[in-house]
Amino acid sequence: MLNWRLFDLTSFTRYSRIEIKQRISKSLVYLFLLSSLVSISGVANAPKAEAGVLGTIYNVTPRLSGGDTYSEGACATDSVVVGLNMGWSPRTNAFLCAPLNADLTISPLSTTWRTSTYVNYALCPDGMSASGLAFINSNGIRAALICQTPPGMSDTAVETQYVSANNTPRLIDKPVSVTTYLGGGTMNCNAGDLMVGWRVWSGAWLDGLAPRCAPYQKFNISYNVNGGSGTAPSTQTQSTPNESLTVATYSGTRAGY
Repeated sequence: MLNWRLFDLTSFTRYSRIEIKQRISKSLVYLFLLSSLVSISGVANAPKAEAGVLGTIYNVTPRLSGGDTYSEGACATDSVVVGLNMGWSPRTNAFLCAPLNADLTISPLSTTWRTSTYVNYALCPDGMSASGLAFINSNGIRAALICQTPPGMSDTAVETQYVSANNTPRLIDKPVSVTTYLGGGTMNCNAGDLMVGWRVWSGAWLDGLAPRCAPYQKFNISYNVNGGSGTAPSTQTQSTPNESLTVATYSGTRAGY
């Protein structure tokens, strides 16, 4: 038990200055040891839902570009792309974002959004978010999102309908006869990452679009014996987003206290 009377001024007369310094030093060591014991126990649940769960945004190389104007944008923090509207000439480009839930899933889009507000958008299926983008040329130049299911983003990718705001109908399924993509292929995020923004090239008309993507942040716990004996446990790193990490326990000795 700590001798809290060390800080009672009425007790100072009982001891010499040397004795007081010794008692204070011992108490500080006890406090340090107590705080050390507290700091190496417990469970770390990371990342927290209220913290940013997505990492640094990066740009995907376009398949189509040009024009004299370039711009880029992104969803709000920890929100992802779930919808797209696009017209080549006259130019139209718009994206719909939705927030990740605390468990990193996506809630279904409302019936009002699907049947009214965003009825002219190419929308990911419920529970999915975009991981890429593609163009085809079929009754006009059209674009679609490539969608997967968070948090794993490891399921089979699904293409939305292809949209062109300048043609009728505005939305079509990819025709079986269309076997190639305009520009030579799709534009995809790195495996497991999510589309969180967009790149736009334009001039007199739309010249190109490309995704901006972000990975999940994955946290780690590292250990250090801090000059003592023994061996610290290896660093623990999340293998999947939102994975709980249990703090390891270990013992050692430290001289000089």
